[in-house]
Amino acid sequence: MKKIKSLMVLGLIALVAFGGFMAFDSRKATAEDKKTIAVLKSEAPKDAKATSSEVQQKQEGAKVIAYYFHGNVRCPTCMKLEEYSGEAVNQGFAEEIKKGSLEFIPLNVDQDGNSHYIRDYALVSKALVLSKTVNGKEVKWKNLDMIWNLVRDHDKFIEYVRDETKKMIEGKS
Repeated sequence: MKKIKSLMVLGLIALVAFGGFMAFDSRKATAEDKKTIAVLKSEAPKDAKATSSEVQQKQEGAKVIAYYFHGNVRCPTCMKLEEYSGEAVNQGFAEEIKKGSLEFIPLNVDQDGNSHYIRDYALVSKALVLSKTVNGKEVKWKNLDMIWNLVRDHDKFIEYVRDETKKMIEGKS
């Protein structure tokens, strides 16, 4: 009898957690969303072919924003994702933050006016997305989807986010 009750409680917890996950965004990316994503990726600058002066010019007007996207429903793991993401960016890139070339922004997609980010970045759950802009125009972005696999290992999480952020800043991502 205790086993059955334990299994029922675990099942209920799993159901509630899954419901919170699904509440974030229940829609699937449409064909149009996928085309938009493909276009954004194809328009990313090819720094490997650029001269060093062209790369320097691009970097001068460049800014990277690390968005941590969440909804109204937040579990302890989601809160930890935000905490670790902020730590990795804010402490790992203090100089870039100070210069204004990097910013960490937690953003609730359930608030008015923010739902477009779900389509813009094909979000299906809480996420950390790096967005690079040059002269105010987004030229590339990357969803750091490995954060979910690394959330239980603080050091590897921090290292992953910092490595990916550095690549995005340098145009190597």
